[in-house]
Amino acid sequence: MDKDYDGRIGKRSSGKIINKFLTPSNFKAVIAPQMNPEIKASLSEILIKRDKREIVEQLSDTAKIAADIFYEDSAARKYFALSGATLVLREATKNAKTVSQKFLFGKDCPENTRTAQTIQKTGAQIKAVEKKKTAPKKGNWKSPLQVHPTRSGQNYRAQPYKPRYRPSQPLWRKTQNIGAPPAQTKRNHRH
Repeated sequence: MDKDYDGRIGKRSSGKIINKFLTPSNFKAVIAPQMNPEIKASLSEILIKRDKREIVEQLSDTAKIAADIFYEDSAARKYFALSGATLVLREATKNAKTVSQKFLFGKDCPENTRTAQTIQKTGAQIKAVEKKKTAPKKGNWKSPLQVHPTRSGQNYRAQPYKPRYRPSQPLWRKTQNIGAPPAQTKRNHRH
């Protein structure tokens, strides 16, 4: 900061700041009424400048507050209007600008909606049809081994399922107490 700065911004800077806070074109109702020429002629130049500066400052603050209220009110109206709408309609109107437009969702709302619906239909046609996943059939499903407590407090492991004896089983199973038939080798095999 300049050490000669005395807190004043000068006419050029003040003009730039005042021009920054012009009255919005869609909210002309906040413009202050002009001073009557008869009264203005009777006032000193200092009083006229002070009156103008105070009015501009107050109007600037008023315009900011009014613009914020207008924006918040429009956003709330959009939210409530779209609360029951489809996702396509919500996406189409999400970025609609309300400022200085006649309609809440803008003039191009029908175009945006049609475009969004067309995009959704095209995407649905392109998307591959997913196969329905079927659950495996349980059929003759056997449960895993279970551990059951015995009376003595020791755990007893259930034996795996063994089929009952059927007379159609080979003889070697009846006579021999082994689980597989004897392996045939060249020595045991007769030609």
